Amino acid sequence: MQEIRSASARSENDSGMDSPVMQWQRISKRVGFQKNWTKECIIKVLNDSEGETLQGKDLQRIPFNANLYKACVQSGRLSDRAKHLFTKDPDVRTSKDIKEIFRAVDKLQCFSKYSRAVKQGLAKFVYYSDYPPDRVVVQQGHPALSFYFILQGSVNIVVDEINTITGIMTKNVVGEILAGNSFGELALIHDTYRRASVICKEQSEFLRLDKSDFNQVLRETYEKEWSLRMGYLRAIPAFKSWSKLELKAANNASKIVDYPDNTVAFKEEAEPSETIYIIKAGRCILVKKMSIIKKTLPFGREKLVLPPEKDGKQRLSRLKENETMLTIFLTIKTLKSGDYFGVGESMKDSFIITRGKTELMLIPRSILQIHNRGKVLRDMKDALIENNWKREDIFKAYIRTREWDQYKQAKATNVVSRKPKLRTTTTNDIPIHVREENPNYFS
Repeated sequence: MQEIRSASARSENDSGMDSPVMQWQRISKRVGFQKNWTKECIIKVLNDSEGETLQGKDLQRIPFNANLYKACVQSGRLSDRAKHLFTKDPDVRTSKDIKEIFRAVDKLQCFSKYSRAVKQGLAKFVYYSDYPPDRVVVQQGHPALSFYFILQGSVNIVVDEINTITGIMTKNVVGEILAGNSFGELALIHDTYRRASVICKEQSEFLRLDKSDFNQVLRETYEKEWSLRMGYLRAIPAFKSWSKLELKAANNASKIVDYPDNTVAFKEEAEPSETIYIIKAGRCILVKKMSIIKKTLPFGREKLVLPPEKDGKQRLSRLKENETMLTIFLTIKTLKSGDYFGVGESMKDSFIITRGKTELMLIPRSILQIHNRGKVLRDMKDALIENNWKREDIFKAYIRTREWDQYKQAKATNVVSRKPKLRTTTTNDIPIHVREENPNYFS
């Protein structure tokens, strides 16, 4: 807060346009907001506060979460002029300032889902701030005061847990949020305390919307989005038997992410995915990568062979003179709304790729593991395994498709290659009596 206030004061004093009354009103508002901030923070008996910096030893458990790089992540950059305007108090932002801020907001991808009216409201109230690595942006157990958009950088979501046996508190990373995303809205919507801390992994830039402004501009939007997610969860067969409380917990932990066309949404990872993906709208395709052997036979013929799965790499490394290796990518099936992936199924040499703009609902794996001791998760995994094609069947289907394509190509080539016969007949070759009886026809 100090960084934001000092930057605002400098920008306002430099302008030299504020009257003493306006300065007094602005200072009074700042003091009032700070008193409310301090009062609410004292409610919880905690030594840490929002904005405190952790030491390096406290962050040793924070890992690099590679799974999140599957998602399409978009960030935004602000010009120095825009940053200057974002640090001005809303009460002193002129109509010209708001128009400039709106143009900056309208270009940022993290605001692309909002309507023009909402963006105009954001242009009046959002603040800019930047924090160094290890900075605590949101502290677990504190009252919710603000909502944040990440412009640059990334943050970790950290939960403090006390061991019931030893009494020692540990910090556990439960997620990571990258640039182009937002956080902090749930505690504002439900008027609850923070359930986790948010800590900067690197130098990061944010746009902040305070609680009163959030209620005025975005509460209705996020309440509607929350209700839509809840309705969609209720419609998914795997969640039919869940209680209202369980669905609420799953909804609070989930989010809907838009993926552009031709984007890799999911692929094989060394560790099981921490996220379950459900297609809300749009389509995806399951693509399989395969290595096969092409044998050149006498008289120019060719034969494709599938190397054994067990010793496939050794077989490919010992190719004969008449053999070459081919790498092919095959579309196995199309996934539609309601289909899911990331439940623990084998994704070796496989990819899930979007076809057109696609909305995916992302639900933490831990939510499904807790429910009924993970039975729902196991059932979802078994259903995918049952419907999966075997490697040999995929290859046979590819050969049939290839032969059919070759047959069609040969037929088309044959038709095109047929040239019409050259006709040299003239009217002089027609008998004279025929020409005399039909003079108009040959004139």
